Amino acid sequence: MRLARFLLIAAIIALLWPMRTEPVLAQAPVGIQILGTVTTPGQESLGLDVYFVAVDSAGKPIKRPDINSASIQVIGGSQAPATVGDPNSDINIVMLMDTSGSMTNVIDSVREAALSSLESMPPNARVSVVSFNERATTMTDFTNDLQGVADAIGRVRVEQAGTCLYDSVWNAIDQLAQVTQRPQDRRAIILFTDGRDQRSAASNDPCSIHTYRDMVNKALSSPTTPLHTIGLCSGSCGNLNVDEMQEMAQVTGGFSALGDETNLSTMFREIMEGLNSQQAARANVYARQGENQGVLTLLSRDGVEVSSAPFVFVSDRDYTAPPPAPDVRVPGLTYDPEANTYRLALAIANSQQVGQLVLSLEETDGGKTVFSEELNPQGRETLETDFSAASLTPGENYTVFIRAVDPDGFMIERPDTGGFNDNDRTILTSKEFTHEPPVVNGVPFGIRSVNPDFTTKSLMVTLDLPETLPSRLIYQGFILDADTGSEIQTIPQALLESRQVAVSMAPVIADLEAPKELRLALTLETTGDEPQQTSQEFDFKIVPPKKPSIFVRAADALQQNPIFVVLIIAFVALFFGFRYMQSRRVASQMAEIRRPPVNKTSTIQPVMPQQVPGGGTPRPRLRLRILRTTGGEAGREMIVESFPFVIGRKEGNLVLAEDTRMSRKHASIVARNGQLVIEDLKSTNHTYVNGRQLQPGESALLTGVTTIRFGPDTEIQVEPYPV
Repeated sequence: MRLARFLLIAAIIALLWPMRTEPVLAQAPVGIQILGTVTTPGQESLGLDVYFVAVDSAGKPIKRPDINSASIQVIGGSQAPATVGDPNSDINIVMLMDTSGSMTNVIDSVREAALSSLESMPPNARVSVVSFNERATTMTDFTNDLQGVADAIGRVRVEQAGTCLYDSVWNAIDQLAQVTQRPQDRRAIILFTDGRDQRSAASNDPCSIHTYRDMVNKALSSPTTPLHTIGLCSGSCGNLNVDEMQEMAQVTGGFSALGDETNLSTMFREIMEGLNSQQAARANVYARQGENQGVLTLLSRDGVEVSSAPFVFVSDRDYTAPPPAPDVRVPGLTYDPEANTYRLALAIANSQQVGQLVLSLEETDGGKTVFSEELNPQGRETLETDFSAASLTPGENYTVFIRAVDPDGFMIERPDTGGFNDNDRTILTSKEFTHEPPVVNGVPFGIRSVNPDFTTKSLMVTLDLPETLPSRLIYQGFILDADTGSEIQTIPQALLESRQVAVSMAPVIADLEAPKELRLALTLETTGDEPQQTSQEFDFKIVPPKKPSIFVRAADALQQNPIFVVLIIAFVALFFGFRYMQSRRVASQMAEIRRPPVNKTSTIQPVMPQQVPGGGTPRPRLRLRILRTTGGEAGREMIVESFPFVIGRKEGNLVLAEDTRMSRKHASIVARNGQLVIEDLKSTNHTYVNGRQLQPGESALLTGVTTIRFGPDTEIQVEPYPV
């Protein structure tokens, strides 16, 4: 009993449980049937509405086609993006029903099928029912009262008369022209017949005054009136002119259905599906005055593209297209593990329309901005820029967004083509990537700078290290000639005790008399059972100090050897003592010689200006202070006495390795004719002197207190330092 009750409850739950419905997949169109066009004059462009129906491989209308984007190409002109949607306009329909004598046995089935089709009538439809044989009779004028339309269909009666088909369609076109007032309102004729244009079944004499070609040409006159045809036949359809029924529908943008009495409801339903599948593509185009041709292209979400046959539209005047919008692409994004930087390659079409590119890096999921940068393309079609990965998290997804401003400072918007960043059209392109740096076996580190100290004859090496370090790290390495790669000095193993290492200079380095490019190769090794190594290289330049004068060297020698001071003092004392004794002896010998009269007249010698030793001009000196930069160098000061003085990211006298936006050799301070100038060394992100940008290779005179900026992140201040 319990089992039976359980099964009953389970059956009830199964019946009441809501059934899962699979979503209906949209179908990609195979063809496009153009119904007509409407133009709206504008100030700068022509508004163009193209009414169409997307069809499948069998030529059947697709009610909700898969359309991702659309465009309209003006033949001989430009292409414009288009939006696709429901027409949202009235549609006037004439239901033209054959009531000739041959319809006697089927009229009841025809009325039933026509009444059933009213349930699928398009929204905003206004319908007129017209019966025809040798003459046309309006059963009801255009109305949106479907009950009134149903009553009119019910009053349709057969008469023993011929079939004036062409004249009836002609008159229906005139009827539509009278009631269709607005250009955006649509029109259609649903023609139902079981015969051809003739006086009677026994005679092939035409019933209409107008010919078939007259009727079709009238339907094609602007605006086009689509003719939807339903032909009732059986077997080989010998009672119909099948070619005419199908052709008049095809050339006017209508649909055609042929079948016997059992298919009447299906045929009416197919025509209604065609009316309900109408859509409108809207675009602003640039056309010539008069008649133009265009092509509508649809792109599905699967990338399937289909284009219509050329259609005709009329422009009230010439519309001049603006310059093409810039098109930005990202052909490459590469990671440099040694420098821990990314290199972004950009391709820019129509770059003359771009004043500045605005690059921003954001977290893909969180939307947090990591950094932003402005780039000046200067009319170039390709551009590369580097950005640091120091603040990126391994395994995280990031997106590079590219925006742009025009030369007047206004944001440039991407043409509305649909399917890409629809919410922000200022994004011209983007590139998503996952930060996946290679796994380092050992302690990751970087060499920030190498600064020589000739007083202590050592090289001060500053390292970038993680916050958390193993308890013991061993370092060792080599110093190489950067030009030849030959080894100059070996750095023996030693325990790393801080983030700054003092390496004793080898004599060959300490005794250098001219600047020399060198390379430091340093290895950090962990201790333990499985030691792991990490190596880095760093290029730097040694600039030996100016040699001291002979007097300075003599003073240093005396300071280091005090015994010489005592000997010199003793020698001087003996010399002056000897001279004193000699003068006393001469004086005693001349005591008896009579002294001459004393001349009390004194001669004043002119004071001569003091000359600079050597006759040359004093060498200039500078006080240099780092105002801001990435890393921990801000606030550092130095006195610069030796020129040229090179500033850069990897090479020079002042190396700021943390600033990845500086060039390898960014700028140089040089002495010319006793004056100092700053020269840009063709840097990527430019040099700015008191806010003015130097062109690549340009120089500027340094006078007084001067502010110099290298790229966006590093700024220094220099001023003359007294000699």
